[in-house]
This record gives sequence, C-alpha cells and structure tokens, in this order.
Amino acid sequence: MFHNLKSAAGFLKIKRIQNYAHFVEDILQKAGEKDKADEELIDWMFKVAEQFHNWYKDINKNEELSHINPQILKTPKI
Repeated sequence: MFHNLKSAAGFLKIKRIQNYAHFVEDILQKAGEKDKADEELIDWMFKVAEQFHNWYKDINKNEELSHINPQILKTPKI
C-alpha cells in the first residue's frame, strides 16, 4: 500500500507525501521481519494513517499540506 502511495505521489509530484510514504515503507519492511506486531508498532501505524488522512483533507480543500505529526518521527523500536 505504501509503495503504491509513494509511486502515485511521485507521479503527481507531491514530494512530501512521496518521501513520507518511503519513510513508512522502510519502517514497515523492517517490522515485517519480526514474528508479530507489538502495541507500539500498531499505535504508530494509526498515527501514520491519520497523517495521510489529514493530507487528503488538505488536498481536497486545496490547501498546503499540514505539518507532520512529530510523534510519527518517534519510530517504534524494531
């Protein structure tokens, strides 16, 4: 899913979303090597999804993309 978002954002030249999707994709690739997702990873993924949703609302309103939630940059321990 994040790979597709990254590709679509690149096609649309929305660099911030492209970079963000790449960042998320890298974290989840590392997390996929674990046996199961822990609560910290799941909570982080909900914050990631909320950020995409916020940007979707910004785009629909034809507004500049809002700032990223700084909690997302505190990645789960993998």
